[in-house]
Amino acid sequence: MEEKVSSQSPLIDLEAIWQNLTEQAILSGPQILFAILILVVGNWLARMVANLTRRVLENRKIEPSLVGFLTAILHAALVTIIGAAGLAIGLALLGALSNFAAGVLIIIFKPYRAGDYVVAGGAEGLAEDISIFTTTLITLDNRTQIVPNAVATSDVIENYTEKGTLRVDLVDGVSYGDDIKRIKESCRIFWTMNRVF
Repeated sequence: MEEKVSSQSPLIDLEAIWQNLTEQAILSGPQILFAILILVVGNWLARMVANLTRRVLENRKIEPSLVGFLTAILHAALVTIIGAAGLAIGLALLGALSNFAAGVLIIIFKPYRAGDYVVAGGAEGLAEDISIFTTTLITLDNRTQIVPNAVATSDVIENYTEKGTLRVDLVDGVSYGDDIKRIKESCRIFWTMNRVF
């Protein structure tokens, strides 16, 4: 008896991860370039202001040790302001990093797969696409819901199709005078014609 070995890893789809990282780099690229630009221009500006301050203080015949001290304080203050701007940009990207981590966990542990009917992060639907940052669900009324993976994994995940069968209880009224055999036959015909799974 021969076993077929899959050429793809069952745990991690590296091609999908690379594709999603590339997409996110394209989306986040302007922000990253802006952060680098702030760093370069900010550092250049801080040095220019510090050198200008040094020249002005030296021309006014201020004591050299005081000039060095004031220039160092000014440069440190400007670098701190630039650092705060960088921190703000980093915090803006924090959500993307938590979505990335949650996406990796979903891909590795597979609490649901594409094609499963799930409730995740308060959204409910058929999982159409699971990427590194988001999960796309299609609702029963054909709406598309895009759920960030950090939201999807932050609460209980209900997977209705993982076990292959789903119990549905329908309650309908029947009067005492109705023909039970005819009702059973009608129900059998209905369920035969309307198989969902």
